[in-house]
Amino acid sequence: MLTASTRASARPRPTPRRLRARSLAAAAALLVAGPLLAGIAPAHAGTARGAATAAPSIDQPVLVTAPRILGSVRVGETVTTDRGTWNPSYAATAVQWLRDGVPVLGATGTSYLVTADDYLKRLSVRVAAAVPGSAATIADSAATTVGLGDAPVPTRRPAITGQPKVGTQLTADPGLWAPANSTFRYQWFRDNTAIPDATTLTYTPTIDDLNRPLTVRVEATSTSLTGWTVVYSAPVTVLPGAGLSATTAPRIRGVAEVGETLTADDGVWAPVGATLTRQWLRDGVAIAGATGPTLVLTAADLGRAITLRVTAKLTGYADATATTTPLTVAARSAVASVTAPHLSGKPMVGKSLWVTAGSWQPSNVEVTYQWLRDGAPIPGATDAGYALRKADAGHQVSARVTAAQAGRAPASVATPPVAVTKAPSTLRIKRVQKVVREGQGTVVVVKLEVPRQASTAGTIRIFDGVRRIARLRMPNVGRSVKLTVPTKTLRGLGKHRLSIVYSGNGATEASDTAVTVRVQRTR
Repeated sequence: MLTASTRASARPRPTPRRLRARSLAAAAALLVAGPLLAGIAPAHAGTARGAATAAPSIDQPVLVTAPRILGSVRVGETVTTDRGTWNPSYAATAVQWLRDGVPVLGATGTSYLVTADDYLKRLSVRVAAAVPGSAATIADSAATTVGLGDAPVPTRRPAITGQPKVGTQLTADPGLWAPANSTFRYQWFRDNTAIPDATTLTYTPTIDDLNRPLTVRVEATSTSLTGWTVVYSAPVTVLPGAGLSATTAPRIRGVAEVGETLTADDGVWAPVGATLTRQWLRDGVAIAGATGPTLVLTAADLGRAITLRVTAKLTGYADATATTTPLTVAARSAVASVTAPHLSGKPMVGKSLWVTAGSWQPSNVEVTYQWLRDGAPIPGATDAGYALRKADAGHQVSARVTAAQAGRAPASVATPPVAVTKAPSTLRIKRVQKVVREGQGTVVVVKLEVPRQASTAGTIRIFDGVRRIARLRMPNVGRSVKLTVPTKTLRGLGKHRLSIVYSGNGATEASDTAVTVRVQRTR
């Protein structure tokens, strides 16, 4: 039979391989307790730690050389640790990377990718060494401040600012970066899909974005660096727009009188594309069936306030309404002149005058004309134009304009009168016998011209000095007449200046001309 001591001596001695596995398990168990290790100060080289007051056993690992971080401690770089060296050499080690002394979650390998979260932080590595049956020894590397890599590092992540509503502009806040002189590119995303042409600092959501998440991607670089860093903002969900608005208010056009027709002006709405509906109101109460663009006022509207309510609808926006200023309906009034009629043209026999009707209230009236001579109607003169005739010479001519509309009392306004002058006449010598013998007269052929509507009636007289040598009564034959006038005997030799005078008449001004005739001695 075996004794207890015999049984103990009969146990197999652990192999180095088994010792290493047990050591690794012991070290790993300590490092799993992250908060425990984080609160323990690093050991000095060769110092074991477990219970603070316990003396290390002979089997507790002893630190020979401290752990080191190998590589460039910059954002974007991968660094490693050599774990340090330990005695016994078969001691198993476990690793925990620290950021400002706090364990980095999941960072327990011999290599570590330095991220933007590490920028300007103190990076170190903690190594725990253990062998079976002993407390672990823990040692930290020297801490190194993390610097920039080849691309900028965000110190505050990008964000979207503004109200995420349809039609409301959003702005990308690029965040804060190191270095401070970083420059940026932007791309907006809808449901993680890039929005075409949305590559500026701002973006205004459309109906396509309603109830969908938007994000903005910020790409940063710097003149002092060679790489780009890409960071996304947190998403925001687009809500319906705040509401449509009338940039030009609706209004009612027309005259608010019984029997008149009012017309709706719907105004101008933003954003464009809204569907508009109308409702006419009487004293604030909807008029049944009155939803069209016009409203005919009836006796029921007399003395009541008429308004128009316009409602705008557009998907993605809250509905909006606008109501016009009320119009109080009056009884139908008489036609009234707004701008008085006036005459144009030259007031002279043979010329024409024209009357402009002016403007009236209401505007859709029918106008008629009557021309007046000295205030009395001129028979048949009822057009907008009037050709002045000989009967008008020396008289006052005006035009009376009458405006009328069914159901209204008509109104008449006369223009200020104008004085009509006579028509001018032109007397021309067409032919004359300029040399005559002593004791003879001469023959003068004259042509008299007057404007249309004037008269050629009158007398032609020829004078040799003050002596009248011919007289001929002119007929009224139209616009021009040519006459041959023989004269009496011319007295005296030499040159005679003959004056030819037309007397004119009530419608035509007088005119004259002259010619020189020489009298020669009879041979």
